[in-house]
Amino acid sequence: MKTAFTACLIFGATLLLAPGADAQPVGNYPNHPVKIISPFAPGGATDILARILAQKLGEAWNQTVIVDNKGGAGGLIAGTAVARAERDGYTLLLGSVGPMEVLPSLVKKMPYDPEKDFAPIAMLVNVENVLVVNDRVPAKSLPELIAYGRANPGLLKFGSSGIATTGHLAGEVFKQQAGVDMLHVPYRGGAPAASALLAGDIDMIFSTVPSVVQFVKSGRLRALAVTAENQIEILPGVQPIRKLGLPGYRVASWYGLLAPAGTAPAIIEKIHADVSRILLMPEVKTALLEQGWTTVHAPTALMTEQIKTGIRDWKIVIDKAGLKAE
Repeated sequence: MKTAFTACLIFGATLLLAPGADAQPVGNYPNHPVKIISPFAPGGATDILARILAQKLGEAWNQTVIVDNKGGAGGLIAGTAVARAERDGYTLLLGSVGPMEVLPSLVKKMPYDPEKDFAPIAMLVNVENVLVVNDRVPAKSLPELIAYGRANPGLLKFGSSGIATTGHLAGEVFKQQAGVDMLHVPYRGGAPAASALLAGDIDMIFSTVPSVVQFVKSGRLRALAVTAENQIEILPGVQPIRKLGLPGYRVASWYGLLAPAGTAPAIIEKIHADVSRILLMPEVKTALLEQGWTTVHAPTALMTEQIKTGIRDWKIVIDKAGLKAE
């Protein structure tokens, strides 16, 4: 199933903003530090992206932009903090598929409504996942891993950056399609999950590329396949799962910037314009590409639509898997 936001459209379409947004003018925004809340632990893919964005926004605004890591609960803690923050543009969320599209189908009493409590600002990047194992796993290829898992049900442990994250769901979809019984072990971010894999506490992860690419290139971890539709430039020779025996497999993700609903349209528009310019900077595009990301340029309205359709599509997957919040 395609869950990545793949549109590459011309910047400048009309913004779709939450009803009732405050009408105060942008004025001299920002005139004091801005906080970007990242839903996962430092060192992972989300944190890397947040710090690149914070640095460039800080330079553009001549103002301090802080990255505040609020990991845990698959992004629920961070999402809740931003949904309840002041509607002044000084607290922003680095959102992704898990807290925005997946959790509504897993958590009975959500502390926020992804469609009503946030004002989407800008889609930033698409990011693919890669299936990596450590040396303790005897499989040297995806077919060998599937055969090993089937022969040893319940033995393999796969980690993720948290419940309901793309890495978690990528593993659950893999379990369904490959017929392999595996144990899920959630962590508080991509970096802790990668560390656990390196230490041998778990056997495999469906990690965002930026979190593990350095370990793959150094030989400390072995990449067996990518969850993308095609090969990824930064991991040459690593084939998509769908071409290695599971043709229906496709799981990807996006990251985007959001503010609390009701934030002034002028502020949303300013941040959107500044972020769009940053994503077009050659040094930023190169840095992101080196991490395995593809930058996205799209109207804010399409980010709103992506969240709406993503919630619907992921509910089908979650219901089929019988997943429950752990």
